[in-house]
Amino acid sequence: MCKTWEGEQIRALATLPAIPDKFFFTVRDDAVADQINSHIGQKVVMVYQQHRGLPNCFGETEYFIVAVRPAPAD
Repeated sequence: MCKTWEGEQIRALATLPAIPDKFFFTVRDDAVADQINSHIGQKVVMVYQQHRGLPNCFGETEYFIVAVRPAPAD
């Protein structure tokens, strides 16, 4: 049995009105999921690995988040 966290990141485009751009991702590590949850509502950089063709047991997407950190200030 594989336990994963599934999520989506919404990126608003610069022009208004804008249709948000969604990035769907999978997290397999509880510590990384905790990092994401601690930064909800903040700008972050998410580092991911792409794995195509894995069975659904490994996650609902092919994008696996491996690290999260706050985005640099503008």
